[in-house]
Amino acid sequence: MKPYTLIVIVFVALAGSVRAADQIDWGNLESDTVLKAISMFEADPGGKNSAGAMAIIVNFAEASANVLVTIDSGFLPWLTRKPPVKNGEVLLAAFVAGNIRPQLEKQVKQDHPVEGILFMCQVYTALRQKKLIEKLSEPEEWRKLNRDGIAKLIPKIRYKESQQSPAGDVLKAAPEE
Repeated sequence: MKPYTLIVIVFVALAGSVRAADQIDWGNLESDTVLKAISMFEADPGGKNSAGAMAIIVNFAEASANVLVTIDSGFLPWLTRKPPVKNGEVLLAAFVAGNIRPQLEKQVKQDHPVEGILFMCQVYTALRQKKLIEKLSEPEEWRKLNRDGIAKLIPKIRYKESQQSPAGDVLKAAPEE
């Protein structure tokens, strides 16, 4: 199975795992609701409220036509490891949260992988402090970088990934106009 396919499967599983029986219209949630979920997740990743916050974030990102998230498997290489990394999916949700937050704040649909990686590194650090995730070489290195360092790193990750498999998955394609 290709690494990028596994990432999509994990993402869909995470998104589908908390779909409410009443069929919430995730794509039409208010931006403020999603931003509050991101803040709740940021305040206590891995805490008792993080699963609900992650469900809101991921389901919204998957269903909304107002945000765009491109997931390159190079951003989340630990998701293909065997055995699976405990709480690796939390970092996926963190990447999505960091990516959609500026889109919602600015009300501009534009992929923000730098913010996604920065937020993911912040969550990784919090999870490491709580001993909720094992040490991972990529986020260990990335969390040492500032915004400019991450921005310079992204093309290298994408280039490395393009040498291994097809282009990254787009969480959702732009709607036809």
